[in-house]
Amino acid sequence: MPFRLIVAINGLDEEDVTLSGRYMPIVMLTKTVREALCEHAGLRQPFLDLLHHVYKNSNVKATLEEVRYRHPDDEDIRYFFRWRFPNIRLVTSKGGAEFEWGYTNVGVDAACDDNVQIAYQLAECLMLSAKSAPYRQRIDASQIIASYIAVLLHELAHRLLVWWSRGNCRTPDLGPLLRESGRFIEEAFLGGVLEGWWAKDKGGDFEHLRKVIIRTQSGRFLELDEYSATAFYKRFNTSTTHIPLSHEVAMAEAFLGDPAKTSRAKINHGIMLDTSDHDSSVTSSSSPIGLGITRCPIINDTRRL
Repeated sequence: MPFRLIVAINGLDEEDVTLSGRYMPIVMLTKTVREALCEHAGLRQPFLDLLHHVYKNSNVKATLEEVRYRHPDDEDIRYFFRWRFPNIRLVTSKGGAEFEWGYTNVGVDAACDDNVQIAYQLAECLMLSAKSAPYRQRIDASQIIASYIAVLLHELAHRLLVWWSRGNCRTPDLGPLLRESGRFIEEAFLGGVLEGWWAKDKGGDFEHLRKVIIRTQSGRFLELDEYSATAFYKRFNTSTTHIPLSHEVAMAEAFLGDPAKTSRAKINHGIMLDTSDHDSSVTSSSSPIGLGITRCPIINDTRRL
């Protein structure tokens, strides 16, 4: 297996579960995504676009040219997915407003880090939905599969930039990047950024997940329903690569519901610690969300790229 699946529930003690039957749904889904990324240039293109956009910042370009003698091409992206695909560490995230879907370590010290972290709660939900019919009646399995893939793609974007820059640069606040490489990839594949809407204060408890939402750059909220979620993850089945990128997949406008009874957790939050035009944690008074919504980022700026 070109990667390992590691359970590190408390973030410290680790167990390699790659060959465990219990975790096989996670291993096989990750393997399917990796193989699709290795084999199909169209799926790699957003990652190549990411690196090309990074080079448009003069300061970052100078840094990158010190560690790489040339600009990347598709073969570099393919090499990354084939030979530098990271291990998946499943770590327990806090629940409620502090729920984090995953994170990737950054900086020079992380240049040789072969891991990305994904919330154990998400992986556990995926495993249960694969093996338990009663559990599948309480959740939408297609949404969980699509959410796992979206989180994986998001973290792969961060890991790719750490690998290519050898930990020497962060995503510039430039054009479509906005200092968040994971967000750039989500928008390329999904047409927006993914959010989970839970019952109030139940963030990370997937039995209380109400909706999976794609928020577009224009501020629309689109529900990732069973049809659109299935179309999304089928894109990584090598026999159905003709399915278009998801901004071409019809999604229903999401019904916002009662904001006083809903918590929202985003895969990718604008990582700026200061408030700016791009900081999506700020909700204007004219926003349809209204008051009472709990929004939590996937991770903070100290660990993001």
